[in-house]
Amino acid sequence: MWDFSIGRSLGLMAKTMPFIALRCAVYFGITFAYVLMPGIEWGIGGLGDEGFQATATFSGGAAGFGLTALILYG
Repeated sequence: MWDFSIGRSLGLMAKTMPFIALRCAVYFGITFAYVLMPGIEWGIGGLGDEGFQATATFSGGAAGFGLTALILYG
């Protein structure tokens, strides 16, 4: 049977805390970029008249998402 120890598990997590914190920061940064960039592009689409808003809002959001993906993974 497998012998599990809470103390040993928490000790291993404490030893690797800098790596865990770095991973959390990187994932938060990626999430923040995916939320912020399309939001800015989508917001620019809302500045024009009715016809401009219909096309620019969707294309701006898609372009922001695509540019973010290109920058992060390109």
